[in-house]
Amino acid sequence: MAMTASVKDELSRLSITKPCCRKAEVSSLLRFAGGLHIAAGKIVIEVELDTSQSARRLRKDIADISAYYAQHGVVEGAKTAPVKAPDAKVAELLKKGACVSCHGESFSKPIDPSYPKIAGQHKDFLFVALKSYKTENQATWGRANGVMGGIAKQYTNNELKAMAAYIGSLDGELKTVPQSKFR
Repeated sequence: MAMTASVKDELSRLSITKPCCRKAEVSSLLRFAGGLHIAAGKIVIEVELDTSQSARRLRKDIADISAYYAQHGVVEGAKTAPVKAPDAKVAELLKKGACVSCHGESFSKPIDPSYPKIAGQHKDFLFVALKSYKTENQATWGRANGVMGGIAKQYTNNELKAMAAYIGSLDGELKTVPQSKFR
């Protein structure tokens, strides 16, 4: 059953103020009416909507959400600590998995916001997470990510522990972000 034009118009006029609801609405629209693409090294959002009012609302919500997250984690005048160099064995393991290609040079600046910032995480957590990627068909304790699964399976558990210990020893940028209203 399709929504009538009047129902769509009424829904597009509702004012949603809770951040979690706005994020849910944006993600639902992107999931069902469009998608994200990379063109010329930039992320392009492509969405097909029925009304220009819905498109304007989505555009505004995306801008608000982006501004909200851009202001968090930025400290004026802060200097980043130099990244500690890993020992030769760990450096070779990290190179083998091409970890920095996704998680960034400092393991705290991933190339995609959906990838985790892993620098500074507890080494035991990192080890269990990496080991979980090796587990298949066990939703209770496994992790279902094809890319990370393929990478983690290259290593022994001792190698995963060594990488987790190094990455856990790095200074990270992780912090708790309070949930408040957007601008």
